[in-house]
Amino acid sequence: MKTTFFMRRLASSLVYPVGLVYVLAIAALFPSIGLLSHELAQMPFMRIHPRYSGGQVVETIRTDGVEWRVHRPVFDGLMRERGHGFIQIDALCETPPPSGAGIAPDCDGDGRPDFRLVLPAAASEAPKLVPLSPLVTGLESWADTGEGWIARVGLDRK
Repeated sequence: MKTTFFMRRLASSLVYPVGLVYVLAIAALFPSIGLLSHELAQMPFMRIHPRYSGGQVVETIRTDGVEWRVHRPVFDGLMRERGHGFIQIDALCETPPPSGAGIAPDCDGDGRPDFRLVLPAAASEAPKLVPLSPLVTGLESWADTGEGWIARVGLDRK
């Protein structure tokens, strides 16, 4: 009976100093949260989901003063691949693009272009999309970045 009381007393007396150490450690690390979060984000196992980043760039093409970055087709879902996805095309140009500047990428690897994307003359206009394959569902979204355009073209799975 006496040893049980002594063990409880010893355990409770050790919990308070350990708790104090944790509180002091958190208080000491609090000012460096920004630096630590940046370091954590640079770890190799951390990555942004392709639905947000557009996926990996698989091809870079330079034509008519425009640098085109073609991302891989994204069908990623939480548990499995989805039936509908997109491909992201980044167009970077320092000056307004020449009239009719466009690209015709091959998304499914069959050797034929699946669509043609033509940049607009004005930043307020949407890029023009010409589907060349039944898998292309249309222009899902686009944005003027000030340095060019980002467009997402909807795709269906085969």
